[in-house]
Amino acid sequence: MAKIGESLGLLKERSARLTSQRDAAKTSLEKAMAAVQAHLLEGDADDVKALGVLQSAVDRASSLLASLDAAIAEQTRRVADAERQLADEQTKAARKAASEALARDVEQIEQLIVPWLSTTRQLAAALAKHETFRFEAGSIAKYLANAAQEVEIALSVSIPDLRGGVIAVAEGREKPPVPPATVAKIVAPKAPVTETVFLLRHLKYTDAQGNVQCAGKMRDHALPPHFAQKALKSGAAVPLSDPRRKSLSGSWGMMAPSESQCESLDGTPSGTAAPITHSAFEPHPSRPNHGMMPEQRVAARSVPIEKPEN
Repeated sequence: MAKIGESLGLLKERSARLTSQRDAAKTSLEKAMAAVQAHLLEGDADDVKALGVLQSAVDRASSLLASLDAAIAEQTRRVADAERQLADEQTKAARKAASEALARDVEQIEQLIVPWLSTTRQLAAALAKHETFRFEAGSIAKYLANAAQEVEIALSVSIPDLRGGVIAVAEGREKPPVPPATVAKIVAPKAPVTETVFLLRHLKYTDAQGNVQCAGKMRDHALPPHFAQKALKSGAAVPLSDPRRKSLSGSWGMMAPSESQCESLDGTPSGTAAPITHSAFEPHPSRPNHGMMPEQRVAARSVPIEKPEN
């Protein structure tokens, strides 16, 4: 594999050199073609010898450029072949290492089987002596004896299969075993710190995500601590120990108020209610009359009815 890697390095170096030579040949061709064109346009039209010399330079440059293009194409193929050989060698080496590691693990498992079965059956026999003295001892003994028998039968199938897997990995018929994926532990986000109070008035505030939260009155609400303290100071809320909580809880219903019905704790815009700025008493604005909607009478009108023709 080291030789292939060294050879690949030399091939890439030669490829880079050919590419550089092609660039130079292309520049030479362009200059030669420009010289021919200049002679044809501005030189002596009767000087056939000079034109022949210039055209020969164009032919040589063009031929060299074509040869370099062919050489670069061949070199690219050789580089690809070398890269493929190197990748194959690396894959073979990885398969061999994985196969050998698997073979060592299988050998270790085989060495552990007989001692484990012997120890398990000895423990089962020791416990079985006291099955009439303690029920649990007899149950454990039967469980261990049954487990040892089932494991022995299962391993008689699994061990040959593992040995076949060693050969299959080495030959490339199976992928090498991979370690179990690491289990990522998801840490639950910490619940935000809140303070629960009983609201006497509808309140609203803007949360940390920029959403307007409306809290209905006559219910318990968990508010951010600074909003809860502001609501308590303004009289819009009372502690859970307040006797009014027991008599008023749920009296307004469970409907969520609209923003226009809520007093703002933090100057949240929208709605007609003003932000809470103090706890002094303010008269409540007059409310519209409640009751049935007045009946709307519609004037009678005649509707012409077309008679069917006989």
